[in-house]
Amino acid sequence: MALRVHDTLSGEKKPFQTVQPGKVTMYVCGPTVYKPSHVGHMVGPVIFDAVKRFLTYLAYQVTWVVNITDVDDKLIVEAPKQNTTVSALAERITADYCRNLERLGVTRAADLPSLARVVRMTLLSLPNERVVEAVVLGAPGAPGLLAGAQPGDLVFDLSTVSPDSTRRLAARAADRGVRLIDAPVSGSVSGARAGTLAVMIGASEQDVAQWKPVLGAIGTNLFALGELGRGNVLKLLNNYVALTGQAVLCEAMALADRLGVPRATVADVLGKSSGGSFILERKRAALAARDYSPGFFVDLALKDLTLALALAESAGARAEVARQASRLYAEASQKGLGTLDSSGLLRLLEP
Repeated sequence: MALRVHDTLSGEKKPFQTVQPGKVTMYVCGPTVYKPSHVGHMVGPVIFDAVKRFLTYLAYQVTWVVNITDVDDKLIVEAPKQNTTVSALAERITADYCRNLERLGVTRAADLPSLARVVRMTLLSLPNERVVEAVVLGAPGAPGLLAGAQPGDLVFDLSTVSPDSTRRLAARAADRGVRLIDAPVSGSVSGARAGTLAVMIGASEQDVAQWKPVLGAIGTNLFALGELGRGNVLKLLNNYVALTGQAVLCEAMALADRLGVPRATVADVLGKSSGGSFILERKRAALAARDYSPGFFVDLALKDLTLALALAESAGARAEVARQASRLYAEASQKGLGTLDSSGLLRLLEP
């Protein structure tokens, strides 16, 4: 396969080596239906090698893969200064990162079956169900976790995926004696760093109690929801509320811009009034500064709302507000804003 990038300055798709410094987004060319968000969720030089490995697992011939997003423009500028290519600079940064982890006692597995042979409990956090299935089940010529797993092993999937996909995958894992449980998380990047996430677990209170030493390391609020797939249901309900609310917040901020009211003032007043929210509290400074550096992409917000709408449709529920919010996120994605933070929807709406 080949890698090109979409140059948002010129609007052209170019071979990577020809792209000039500026805002660009990843564009994977080859026999694949991936959109940039599917790989772009893994932001930063830290995961370049992981992206390459994943595409290799799917049987693509990859010579090199570089994740180019707005936050990585510095690599385009820095590489010529160091008389090297962007891919070589990315590989060096990745190698340095891995060495730092190894100094902390982290062992790097050669492949997924090798990992599964020595680890009895695995936690996954991946961008979509297709990626989850590839990691667990494998792909032609590239075995997944189950190829090396032992009966009694446990896999927690922290990803946001549909309940049905979790149930299907759990049934396949059970054939090998492996238990797969949905345990999606919420609480933003800052919550992940602080270990204060909410974890929505599709298992009983009794089961969750025995896993608390592990899950408690990432979250302070562990919800035992009783049955497989229920964690995904609650995560989608959470994102249904959070992302539609964020869309309304973005509309209000754009209206304030037009009325000449500073965004910081809007955040101060709403934050102490009935219009306050978790998202406003976490993102108020960034919104005031018009900083849409990615934490959770517009494209991922669109993916989650799409899953939530499918869930609503399957249950025969009305979802007019979420459907309109989904249209806004889709418009933002189509206009090249997909790898901004989900609050970057405001860029679509602002004057």
